[in-house]
Amino acid sequence: MILPKTATSYTWTSGLYPAKSYQFVIFARDAAGNTSGSVGLVTTLPPDTTAPSMAPVVSIAQASSSYISLAWTPSRDDGPYLFYTVYVNGTACANAGTNTSFTVTSLQPATSYAFNVLARDYPGNSAPLSAPVTGTTTPVNSNDTIPPTTPGNFTDNGMSFPDGETWLFWQKSTDNFDPQSVLRYDIYVNDVLDASMVDATATVVYGNPGGPNTYQVIAVDTSGNPSTPATLTTTP
Repeated sequence: MILPKTATSYTWTSGLYPAKSYQFVIFARDAAGNTSGSVGLVTTLPPDTTAPSMAPVVSIAQASSSYISLAWTPSRDDGPYLFYTVYVNGTACANAGTNTSFTVTSLQPATSYAFNVLARDYPGNSAPLSAPVTGTTTPVNSNDTIPPTTPGNFTDNGMSFPDGETWLFWQKSTDNFDPQSVLRYDIYVNDVLDASMVDATATVVYGNPGGPNTYQVIAVDTSGNPSTPATLTTTP
């Protein structure tokens, strides 16, 4: 941090965490670049024992046959960092990080779900749990018969190893009905389903040591339409 020559103080308002120790050093520099000696101090911030003061207010932003998008008002806290956990039918489902929106995927069509959001500050103090909001997925779209595009640029980026470990990378597919954030990707290793992932662009799989191994990634929309597979055969 470079301060004006007239400055005699400065206040940090971000990048610091409760109960952590920080070292601060200051020195002066003239126009020619000559520097003075430095002085420093180490200080420990006090712990944060105050919970966020209010619960988020959750609303349904969008619903489809297999996902529901949520949005909520931010909680309030005496610190800058708030983290949110999404609950589905009373069970913690996912961490939304510092975001105030989240899409819950892999839901059943034509089904009602109850959602809550819990806010926590950096030390883990929790706000009251939000009031539940109920969202209902739509029936499967019988008009959606077009599959997503094939995942693009399917590659291992040279990361196939003799023990069978392979890193796979691809570009997201697109769909005529669904946003990219809710498309599922089915990963096959030598024609066997290895994993299913939503809104993903990479994974690590394990084939036969020494290879060769054939990998496929298939994009699936919320109506169950599968794309043409992207295929990669590797030999470590």
